[in-house]
Amino acid sequence: NSCDRVPIHILGKVQSFGCLLMVSSDWLITHASQNCGEFLEKEAETLIGTRFSELFNELPTHKLRGATQALNAPDQGVRLFAFDLFEDGRMFDISVHQCVQGFCFEFERKEGNSDSLGDLALVRSLIERVKKHSDLDAMMAEAVRALRGLTGFDRVLIYKFLPDETGETVAESCSVDMCRYMGLRFPASDIPKQARELYRRNFIRLIADVDAKPSAIIPDRSPEGEPPDLSMAVTRSVSPVHLEYLRNMDVAGSMSVSIIRRGELWGLFALHHRTPLYLDFEQRSAVELFVQLFNYELSERLADQEFTDASEAQAL
Repeated sequence: NSCDRVPIHILGKVQSFGCLLMVSSDWLITHASQNCGEFLEKEAETLIGTRFSELFNELPTHKLRGATQALNAPDQGVRLFAFDLFEDGRMFDISVHQCVQGFCFEFERKEGNSDSLGDLALVRSLIERVKKHSDLDAMMAEAVRALRGLTGFDRVLIYKFLPDETGETVAESCSVDMCRYMGLRFPASDIPKQARELYRRNFIRLIADVDAKPSAIIPDRSPEGEPPDLSMAVTRSVSPVHLEYLRNMDVAGSMSVSIIRRGELWGLFALHHRTPLYLDFEQRSAVELFVQLFNYELSERLADQEFTDASEAQAL
């Protein structure tokens, strides 16, 4: 299957909702996305080779460099919400992670006021509702309803990976005029191997607008001839094959969140919207928290089920 061979972690572009900078270990800017002018008011071409400290005032630079001190694992990221990047009241949500070249910074504009405390309180009450169900199917049905309420997406489903790597929709909540996928089976090629590996490492993925024009990262190669690795980038662009797939489903905005059990990818929450839909980084973090708490509850239920099955088998 040709989908298995698409190098989705090195597509060399970012989505339009954010811009990206990569800096070397000695704090020189090595790569920049071409939409930096729109977000950072400096054109990408002029940024390459300049010092990171020349881009912002002293205090924001100090805080951004300080954020990198918290990074001690390759796939770990640090998030800064409502950050006054230019010290003029314009707020940004910022993601920082380690990459092969050094550090990767991604900047998204913060529009309006996100109620982070309200979102976290809502996550808590929604997960309490999920926990009330002892039956696994009822628990998953509650979880997709909760996530739809939290995000506003038209459709939320749980896609479970089966032992033969095929997938099945095991829970779904959607608006009445949406096509239903509950109970349908999908071939293993539906989510290719390299996509599954990225879902295992990078838990949340937003595609805000399938028709938005992506921005290329320049230069497209490092001095060593390697393309920038965007495996952990939150703004990473989307393969044309997947965009076509979403359009065929009549989906213009989507998000997926990994369901992890014992370090492996058990399934996904897939969220679909008929029109473009952007959730800011803080809202996405609330969604990620909800799913991490759900993962814990799911593991508990599955462990109970396995114990019961083993006891019954032993009795027989």
